[in-house]
Amino acid sequence: MTDKTSSTTAPHKPTKPKHSLAVRKLAAQTAVAASKKSGRPVDPRVQKLADS
Repeated sequence: MTDKTSSTTAPHKPTKPKHSLAVRKLAAQTAVAASKKSGRPVDPRVQKLADS
């Protein structure tokens, strides 16, 4: 016996997990701090997020 609710015509697309702004901001601040120690440049978008 088949279950009508489980059969779909379109395949299920996995969605990208959405991170909150606070988590992204903390990650950007961590990346900026690490770049100061390592001397590696930071992407301007990351720097902008860390400064906001």
